[in-house]
Amino acid sequence: MVLQVEVGPPAMAANTSDARVDPMRPRLSPLETALQALSSSDEHKRQQRIERMSVDARHKALCSQLEQTQEALAAAQASKSSLCEELGALRQAREDQGKQLTRYKTDLQAAHELRAVMITKMEDLETSAWTAKQQYIRSLASRIKTSALVLQQLNVTSGTLFSASGAGKGTKEEQVQSAKRKRVEQERDDDAGGDDGDGQGRRPKLTGSATKHELWAKHDGKVSEVQGPETTTTPTRHDGGKVERLAALPTKGRSVLHNCDEQCQTHAESATAVVELRTQVTELKSEYSVLDGKYSALVRKHDEVLAERSTAAQDIKAKESTIEELTRTLEQLSRSKPQDVTNDAVSTSDKCKDKEAQDGRLKMLEESLAQMNAYADQLEMVIAQCASCTIKLQNESTQDSVANRAD
Repeated sequence: MVLQVEVGPPAMAANTSDARVDPMRPRLSPLETALQALSSSDEHKRQQRIERMSVDARHKALCSQLEQTQEALAAAQASKSSLCEELGALRQAREDQGKQLTRYKTDLQAAHELRAVMITKMEDLETSAWTAKQQYIRSLASRIKTSALVLQQLNVTSGTLFSASGAGKGTKEEQVQSAKRKRVEQERDDDAGGDDGDGQGRRPKLTGSATKHELWAKHDGKVSEVQGPETTTTPTRHDGGKVERLAALPTKGRSVLHNCDEQCQTHAESATAVVELRTQVTELKSEYSVLDGKYSALVRKHDEVLAERSTAAQDIKAKESTIEELTRTLEQLSRSKPQDVTNDAVSTSDKCKDKEAQDGRLKMLEESLAQMNAYADQLEMVIAQCASCTIKLQNESTQDSVANRAD
């Protein structure tokens, strides 16, 4: 290709140079556009690299936060399981205490019933003692009366016996004088029949006195011979009945005295039984007071444990609600993770807000964990104070270890 150059004036030269340049521009314009496209693509790639690096950093931060939240959730679930175990132990202790309270109630009711029975026995014994006292007084009165009657009869019989002995002495003197008067009396009997009745009336008096003396002598072992058998028949029978009555009186008195002694013995035995029952009643009252104090202490302790359990249940419910909220937030984070990876055009302000929100949530998790640890320590202190609860927890721990080994 040959270029033709024409020489002319300067204006024409300029026009010729423009005419020469103009055919190169359409060839350079695609190159310029390609260069601009390459620069823009490089810049776009550089921006993409920067954005990818930021996304990777954010992804790493989110993964670390997710791991931390998962660890916190696992710790919270572990604390929740421990709290559930402690709650089960506390419920078991509550059931045991309820059973113990029922046993104490049954013992207290039995003590009340025994006390009522003992009171009825005491009343019966008091009534029996009162009746025994009345019987003893009545027996003493009857004994006094019988002794008075016996004394009166003895006085009467002694008076009659003394009179009979005096009459016996008189008969001896009269017998001495009768020998002197025999003849006179026989003459009077022969002379007048009416004098015989008078004489016989006198003789029976002498013979009657003599028969009384004879009875007294027979009773004492001294027998005296006295005349007049016909007139002495009726007085001897009368005096013999008196002697039999006198012999029967001591046996009656002995029987009455024996009955009185038996009643006194029964009264003494009833008095000793009353004293023993009173001592038993005092012992039962002391035992009842001790059982009542134990029952009141157990009731107070039961109320305190119930209050602590109610507060623990409320705290556990609050912790469960916080744990549910945290699980929801974790689910939301896990769901928003692929969206964050795919969404490249996320502003730094949103990132800062999300980071602050996550930091706030993590702080809430740490606070909740600290509260749960404090509550666990408090529960351990409460359980350590209760001996039955510690024994129950030890038994449950051993059972769980055995079950884990078996699994």
